[in-house]
Amino acid sequence: MLKGSIKALIAKDRRQRLVRTMRGYRSLKQSGEISRLTALQNSLTVTELRSCIGRCSRLIFGAGVDNAELSIRQYLIVRVSAVTKLNGAVLHALGTPASSVNHYVPPDWQVIHQQHGFKVPSLWCGLAWFCGNSLLHLQRTYQHRANRMGHRLTNNAQIAIYSCKLCFL
Repeated sequence: MLKGSIKALIAKDRRQRLVRTMRGYRSLKQSGEISRLTALQNSLTVTELRSCIGRCSRLIFGAGVDNAELSIRQYLIVRVSAVTKLNGAVLHALGTPASSVNHYVPPDWQVIHQQHGFKVPSLWCGLAWFCGNSLLHLQRTYQHRANRMGHRLTNNAQIAIYSCKLCFL
């Protein structure tokens, strides 16, 4: 009984989120500003990350330390933008009145979003970015130690890490 009602609530929330996302797409299309998403994605791809300039380790990047910022930016494009559906978050914000882009983005990208006219809650996004990276680091550390000891992650540990990722990503 309780399990069915929780599933129904989750399904309802997903439907409402999809409706708001489609409403944002419709509003962009009707206003003729559909190119805003392309311009945003292009800016994220081209703009250098200020926090990486001069702070990259030769130990990690080796001879490619001069191109380290580009490597980090490409990784972020794939990891943050493509994998976690950044465009969907932007469309959802446009489809919900008085809403902002609540998404896991680095601080440099928050500024780019604001330059393109999207509202971004800096505190929430910064906290999500920090916590998401911390959880990823903890997961990799735990997996590395478990692999060194010849153990695999238990199902409970995998479920706990996955549920924490869902909260912050």
